[in-house]
Amino acid sequence: KHLLSLAQAGSGCWACSVALRGDVVACALSDRSVAAFVLPSGERLFRLAFDDMVLSVALDGRLLACGSRDGSTTLWRLPTGNRLLGFDHEPVENAVAGGADVGPVPIYAVALEDGLLACAPNDLTVTAWKVGDDDILRCLGKMSLDTME
Repeated sequence: KHLLSLAQAGSGCWACSVALRGDVVACALSDRSVAAFVLPSGERLFRLAFDDMVLSVALDGRLLACGSRDGSTTLWRLPTGNRLLGFDHEPVENAVAGGADVGPVPIYAVALEDGLLACAPNDLTVTAWKVGDDDILRCLGKMSLDTME
């Protein structure tokens, strides 16, 4: 059953990523914004502006995670859209050939579940974080995917 269309006629932007949790849907848009809506009414909770395109979004209970093309990951509070924290991904040494400065490492995927945040940037790593009740991140570890068989 079709519930709702969230098209923005004439905006010229497209969705890069969507996440659904309960009655909230979050959309990362090509115009460097993320919008969150309540289903089935379509009421917009908030629209967030970013410095670069957001490539991945994830929802879990009271949190929204966003991974951006500029290498940043941010956490936001639902339903207000208040920013909790943000950090930049540091590439692993062996992912940068000859020590050359390759610029930011885009975050292509984020996952958020049961207080765990995982980020998968374009350097063959995955970093896992624990989001505490105090909204403070604690790094659980960084795994290199190029050594996995």
